[in-house]
Amino acid sequence: MINVHGFGNGRARLSRLVTEQKVASSPAKRRDSPPSTFASYTLTATSIGFAAANRIRGRGAIGRVHSIFSGAIDVVLRGGSMVSIVREEVGSGPTNIVTDLPRKRSMAELGVEKSDQVLRKSGEIRIGGKRAVLVSIQHARLYRTEKEFPTKPRSISEIRTNVAAVARTAASRGHHQGLGGLIPLLVPSGIEKTKRPAALNSFSRLALPRVRSLLSKIREGRISDLGTDVQNLAGLGPGLTPSGDDMLSGLMASLALIAHNLKGDAERVRRVNREIASSARKRTTMLSEEYLSQAARGETNEHFQELIKKMLTALPNEAKRSAELVLKVGETSGTDTVLGILLGFQLSLDEKSAVGVA
Repeated sequence: MINVHGFGNGRARLSRLVTEQKVASSPAKRRDSPPSTFASYTLTATSIGFAAANRIRGRGAIGRVHSIFSGAIDVVLRGGSMVSIVREEVGSGPTNIVTDLPRKRSMAELGVEKSDQVLRKSGEIRIGGKRAVLVSIQHARLYRTEKEFPTKPRSISEIRTNVAAVARTAASRGHHQGLGGLIPLLVPSGIEKTKRPAALNSFSRLALPRVRSLLSKIREGRISDLGTDVQNLAGLGPGLTPSGDDMLSGLMASLALIAHNLKGDAERVRRVNREIASSARKRTTMLSEEYLSQAARGETNEHFQELIKKMLTALPNEAKRSAELVLKVGETSGTDTVLGILLGFQLSLDEKSAVGVA
């Protein structure tokens, strides 16, 4: 439920892409009535992920609508990659095009249908035919995951305190229809382990031994042995980004960002993440594969990145507030991703772990 790229000339080209020459003298504005006979709704993009900007460089027909939810329209592009056109509260991400559609409005209400053609014109994206939705991208800012945090990391003991605070918050306020029930069992936080495996939901019961095995192999540096556990977790749970995938995405993103900021073994983490992402391929949904691929490179949604940042650099109350925001993402995706983030911290702060930084 989720691109370490170089900047330089590539970024300049993509910045020009996002701010192409206007087709009108003023930016497109969202309207509640059709602005013309050709569009039923006009949205303004406020940000566009680096990967998304790179993928929509073509002109004319660039893809078709894959799926529609209240907060997102997912598009399959020619060549098989994906981008998501999302409501503002979903937040920026590597493959997201964030629009000004407010929370009270649903993407499903805009008249878009599955398999509708998606066209790229100068400065805008057009979805559908006669009742088209137009998305102006002329003034969208380019988003990339912040990798190197400007604030100095706190001490290892202080970071552990933040981890415990976030674990308690997720255990008490998260949505546990997915894998959230595993948090008290897997992450030390001062919470009494009241849940026994038999009391967990079916997804968590299936996942528990597989997650424990995966963590053990990462801790021991047995990278080539991760495949079976990953394959048994990928695709576990309902939805286009199943719970097992969200957990794996959070794990990979946190491992990458922690290693980068705490000067850990970044190369070993890259090997772990490559193995996880490649083992999950073809085992889950197309959209989940996109998020897993991005997370393997440390690229993630801005809300998840901010949580990892707060856990590394801020006081417990700030980390807790950031966690509360993330837990609201999706039905279970926020909680499942937080589980993965917590597990990434646990592995990274373990002195005996092959990916440890302490």
